[in-house]
Formats: sequence, structure tokens, C-alpha cells
Amino acid sequence: MNQPVAVLDADVLVPVFVCDLLLSMFDAELFQPAVSPTIFVEVERSLIADFPRLDPDGLRRRVDSMARALALHVHDVTQENDAALAGINRKDRHVAALALTQHADLVVTNDRRLRREINALSLPLRALSADEFVLRLVLDDRTQVDDVIDELVTKRQRRPVTPRGAARPTRRRRTTCHRRVAVHQLTLSSLRHPSAPLAGLCNKSLHNHRQNRGSPSQSASLRHFRPH
Repeated sequence: MNQPVAVLDADVLVPVFVCDLLLSMFDAELFQPAVSPTIFVEVERSLIADFPRLDPDGLRRRVDSMARALALHVHDVTQENDAALAGINRKDRHVAALALTQHADLVVTNDRRLRREINALSLPLRALSADEFVLRLVLDDRTQVDDVIDELVTKRQRRPVTPRGAARPTRRRRTTCHRRVAVHQLTLSSLRHPSAPLAGLCNKSLHNHRQNRGSPSQSASLRHFRPH
């Protein structure tokens, strides 16, 4: 299967769950991402503005971890003044310019205005919301996407191990209805604009997790990605 090249706009990298889901799908080789230093600057600025009660240094460390995970896919923007992008607003033109520079197939953004402007261009480039992008990947490879979401659910249900807890024998904890609902609510609240595709997939994954509680290991790049 040919992996689509997708530019990830800043607004899909700010919500923790959406970002983690996209990076997990990248780790599963479902697509090839493209980002720029400017996008990371916007992510950091948005995190600090949206979460004033959190430690700014911790938020910057989150962005640094994200940048390390995507290090081979960070590119400078060189075609921002291209005449083909005249229909893109000045603030977001760098996103479309990155897509043009990297011959991307898609731009993943939750900005409706930017999606409308990109889709109006006379270019072989489409802009999708995060939900639409995930749904497209589901249609390409449903089994692999289910595996990715199951792994995320497992990671979010796994409690931190304390020194005291590590000394005790390991015991399987039964996944109760209350915990499944709590994780599902966390999933939905992490999405700025939750919609049926992602919500349905996560709900299905929680049900599957109850039926078959596996412990898939985390991939190398995401092992170092932890929101602070």
C-alpha cells in the first residue's frame, strides 16, 4: 500500500489524544507526515495560551519530544510566495507551501477556512479534518488502525508503577464498566471537535479491549513521547 504524505497542521498536534493517535499511525507506517519548524512554534504557542495553569517548561518539553519523534520529517518552507497559493490566507500560507514543497497528498487540519481554501486550489492536494483523515486510513487498512487504537487504549488504562507497587506480585486488573466509560470520556474531551468516526472507533476498541486484554508494547518513537 502506498503511504500518503500528509502535512500535519498545528491544530491537530495540540490535543493530546489526536496527536498521540496520529503519531501512532505514523509509527504503524500508515502515512508519512510532513511538518515544519513554524508549525512547532505554533503548537508551542497554542499550548501555552490554551493551558495557562500548566508549567510552560513542561509544555515546551512536550513539543521537543514531538519534534524528536518527527525529526526526519521536519522540512523548511521554500515556496510560500508561489503564485499558486494566492488563494490561501497569509497566516496559514506556510502550511500549504509545505505541502507544495514536499509534494504532499493531503493537509490534515481542523481549520475549516484553511480546508476550504486549499480544496479550492487548482492543485492535486486535498485538505481533510483529523476525523476525515483517520476515516480514510480506516478504509485503507481497518485492521491496522484497530490495532493502533487498541494500543492507545491499553496505554491510557495502564496505571503508573510506583516503587511500592513494583514490589508486589503483578495482578491483572479487571476492566470495569466505570473505567471503560472514563477512558471513553477522556478520549472525547481530548478532541476539540469530536465526531462519529473517531468516537465510534474508540468505543469499539474499548469493547474489544474488554474481550481480549492484551499488552502490546509501545513503539520506539512514542516511548519517549509523554505529555507533561
